[in-house]
Amino acid sequence: MGVGEGPFALFETETFHRHLSNFSRIYLLVGLLEKSLQTVVPPILSSYSQLHGLANWYDALQLSQKGENSLRIAIKKAEQSRLKRESIPFEGYLPLSFWRYLVRRNSYGTLWVPILFEAFPNLPNPKRLSTFKELDRRLGHAVKARNQIAHFEFRDGQNLDISIQNLLWLLGTLDVGLRIIGERLIADT
Repeated sequence: MGVGEGPFALFETETFHRHLSNFSRIYLLVGLLEKSLQTVVPPILSSYSQLHGLANWYDALQLSQKGENSLRIAIKKAEQSRLKRESIPFEGYLPLSFWRYLVRRNSYGTLWVPILFEAFPNLPNPKRLSTFKELDRRLGHAVKARNQIAHFEFRDGQNLDISIQNLLWLLGTLDVGLRIIGERLIADT
């Protein structure tokens, strides 16, 4: 069999190449979003935790079992990195899904309104429930896009530009400069 024939013919199609190109853009934007959340959220929650006499920024969170597991794994990985003389803070090991689940329905009154909205200074009317729900929905879409590209899930007729625009919107809610960085990153791919 020659190139482009048999079970691997898909790899030679224009659709496959277009999906890969868009997947690379989404991957870059997801990484930028994840690193931004790892950088922005902990200091905001630290000040809140200190005001409430809590030792760590994550002590203010009501985590699910999955969230607790993510936190425990991240702390363990950071400890291992210190043994290797690498200095990676444990927040750097927390996945996008961890940050996404900080913005969920049951955290609106307990975490969002008192403090977490400050992580997204460019949201219009950030304390409104409708704004919170929009951010929740968009972060959920970002996690789904991240999972889709991680597993190379191609769907015929899917418009990946929607995921790209969603990620740029999310970056812009954190900082306009991040959105610009994101636009530059994907312009180069």
